[in-house]
Amino acid sequence: AAGALSGASVVFGDGARYELFKAAGVTRPKAVLITFGSQPRRMDALRRLKSAMPLDIPIYVRADNQREYLALLDAGATDVIIESTETALQFGALLGKCDTVDKSSKLRRYMLAEANSLPSATIEVIPGYTEDALSEIADENGLTRNQVLRLHDIFESVDLFGGDVPISELRETLMRLSDKEPVDMDELNRSMELVDEDGRGDLSFEEFVRISNMSKLFQ
Repeated sequence: AAGALSGASVVFGDGARYELFKAAGVTRPKAVLITFGSQPRRMDALRRLKSAMPLDIPIYVRADNQREYLALLDAGATDVIIESTETALQFGALLGKCDTVDKSSKLRRYMLAEANSLPSATIEVIPGYTEDALSEIADENGLTRNQVLRLHDIFESVDLFGGDVPISELRETLMRLSDKEPVDMDELNRSMELVDEDGRGDLSFEEFVRISNMSKLFQ
């Protein structure tokens, strides 16, 4: 809005659509940066732009963690910037430990190598959950690892600020994305009331997994 008011040429739309670039007069961008706040949106944008744009246009993507970093590279990103890694490098520069491009590059490679060499049980596969914790959640609910990861992607699409999510917002999301049609609203409401042990009207990720499993919304 500020750009339009100042007289600049502004095009509104879905930044993951190549047609939007063309509408803005950019047929061959030098590069594309994908920085959406949600992991699912970043992956979706990468896949859509990768399939639509000329192959020689580099696409750089922001990632939250090591798991997303590897997934984005596998999906075709030219390079991926891990937020926590770059934050550490910035602090290192302030302390004079990596105040040149060469030092930053070496430290970045070292940090990525260290992360790759860690036992899988100690790496946070999703924020706040190691491989062991993820397996425990899957076993408790009779789900596979991939099913739990899918549920986290759904939960994260609603959990924009980190933390618990209001039941009302999750209810709408579950109804829209469920594999089960039609959704039994009475059963879903009973499950939500049962799982929301503190009665605050919001759910943690683990409570969300339990509800999804109890209601058999995702197969």
